[in-house]
Amino acid sequence: MLSLLLDTHVLVWWRHGSGTLTRAQSRALDDLERRGHPAAISSITLWELAQMVA
Repeated sequence: MLSLLLDTHVLVWWRHGSGTLTRAQSRALDDLERRGHPAAISSITLWELAQMVA
C-alpha cells in the first residue's frame, strides 16, 4: 500500500484542483484516492487549515 504524508499546501492544491502540482504528483494522489488508500496528514496540518478558515 502506498502511503503519502501530505504537507498543507499540497493538500490544499490537490483538493482545490489548482494547476500547481506536477503531473506526477497529481497522478500519485489520484491513484491513492482511486485505490481507497488514505493520505496521511500531520497534526500541524490540521492546525494550519483551521488558521486558514478562521
